[in-house]
Amino acid sequence: MTSGTPLNPAVERLQVVESIDAEKSFAAITGAELYIEACKLVGVVPVSYFLRNMDEPVMNLNHHGLGPKGTKAIAIALVSNTTITHLELEDNWILAEGTTYLVQMLRENCYIQEMVSNLYCSQPCRPPQSVEPVC
Repeated sequence: MTSGTPLNPAVERLQVVESIDAEKSFAAITGAELYIEACKLVGVVPVSYFLRNMDEPVMNLNHHGLGPKGTKAIAIALVSNTTITHLELEDNWILAEGTTYLVQMLRENCYIQEMVSNLYCSQPCRPPQSVEPVC
């Protein structure tokens, strides 16, 4: 996996799960373990607030400076999260690359009902052509 190539968070989630422990059953892997491994995969520091609040329905990650890579780690962890229904991601410089990861995650996660995000781009902000509408 190259960090510059956008891959589907669901596919990367499976790869992260496999790298955690081949002996551990798929169902026994916690969301926190998955997120920490995803952070290692993409080369970012885990957001402690996210780790502490993964079991709450509202996740407010406004102003955490995630950037595209941090967003990718969050997206990998959220693919199978069934608790978070409201996700706030304002002021995180997610950019088009991070938006791609979020769209791919939302295709797999049907529990997130509301997402709030502002995109900050140095150029007109358009998701890559590979991104199709979710609905």
